[in-house]
Amino acid sequence: MINVIIADHQAIFRAGIAKVLAVEEDVRIVGQPQSPEQLLNALDKLRPRVLILASSYMSFLHDIQEIATRHHTAVLMLCDNNESASDFMRMGMQVVIYRSANGPMVVEAVRRLAQGQ
Repeated sequence: MINVIIADHQAIFRAGIAKVLAVEEDVRIVGQPQSPEQLLNALDKLRPRVLILASSYMSFLHDIQEIATRHHTAVLMLCDNNESASDFMRMGMQVVIYRSANGPMVVEAVRRLAQGQ
């Protein structure tokens, strides 16, 4: 089972990604934090395999990466269409996808990250 936390500042986007992932038999949503504090707590306590992280949490990236590394959590960065994916890759993000990505692309990215790809 792939445990996933979805951290995004937009509730409608969190709900949409959760709906896409919820129908997958090998994926379980374990958290949908709404604030940076909730995210750091959930990441430390729930220890997901994959964290789907919105770029709006960039000011907390150091703390997020520290906890994610400690618990072997892979981070999938969601960036806005006007942001550069290569900038996030230089910051150490393993996978970067745009908000415009379709459902199957998100599912595939989560599975690949969970497998260490």
